[in-house]
Amino acid sequence: MTLGPTGTDAYTEASKIFRDVILAETFPEAMTRAHEEKHYALVAAGYIERTGNTGNVSQSWVDIHFQWLGEMHISAIWESPTKEMCLAFNHQKVRRLEDVRTVAIHPSTETLARKILPDADYTYTRAKPIAVECAANGLVDACLGSRDIVQQNSSLTIHKTLHPTMVWCLYKP
Repeated sequence: MTLGPTGTDAYTEASKIFRDVILAETFPEAMTRAHEEKHYALVAAGYIERTGNTGNVSQSWVDIHFQWLGEMHISAIWESPTKEMCLAFNHQKVRRLEDVRTVAIHPSTETLARKILPDADYTYTRAKPIAVECAANGLVDACLGSRDIVQQNSSLTIHKTLHPTMVWCLYKP
């Protein structure tokens, strides 16, 4: 049980361990369902949720960890490369990176995105594939997403590719 949709780093990482991966809308939902259904839950230690576009942190991995303390137990922790990420812009909306004003991201990638576009306005999504969809559909100028997902959208131009790692926590009931 982990964060969906298909195409997320969580799905990719879980697929390395489990033949069948059950997807949830959020990491908190993955933990709840894993507990109820007696499944493992895979959660990124870098998980952070922000409220709307205010940027206020509403939940993080530590909140999930403490919420389930004594009920869900860490089975394993490891560091692993994420899927290749990239900052891409919608070339139908903006001509150059310097013209980008709005960016869709998953909140956990904000530090990476701000290194490239420190003054942009950020829209937070629950998963990077959704951020890519926002940019491809013209709802924002740009996105930070997984390169393989970005490349499926002809309206997006890749500006910079990133190779971060993530720490993963595997929980069991």
